[in-house]
Amino acid sequence: MVGLRSSPPADQTLALTLIENGWIETMAMGAWMPAWAGTGAALLFVGYAIKSWDRSSKTWPLIVAAAPMAISVVGFIIHMCRAAIAISAGRNLALTKQPGGAYAQAVSRLTTPTPWVLVPQVALGIALAIVVTRLALANP
Repeated sequence: MVGLRSSPPADQTLALTLIENGWIETMAMGAWMPAWAGTGAALLFVGYAIKSWDRSSKTWPLIVAAAPMAISVVGFIIHMCRAAIAISAGRNLALTKQPGGAYAQAVSRLTTPTPWVLVPQVALGIALAIVVTRLALANP
């Protein structure tokens, strides 16, 4: 995980913490881009290798090949959303020059780097891979 920490340093204001969280999420988003490309290439290779198989035997190999790509796509999207929320809230705090309220505190907690973000990412990625593969095989 890029930039994993348990709490922000005490000398930072909430606006700087939010902007830093946004920067960390942006770097994490950039880290998922090569994973997306690599898993996409693997999916193309598997699809090319099994194109002559009958439809019923293609399902599980395609799901297994599509799951890592879907996980990397979902990871990119999750980190993009977290970065946008953190940067937007930090910018609003910096422009108003007021102490952060409950919303800014909640955004700060939401966007603090944590490995638990991988749980919904993996779950959504696998679900997405299964649904897309089933739909692709159902419509020739």
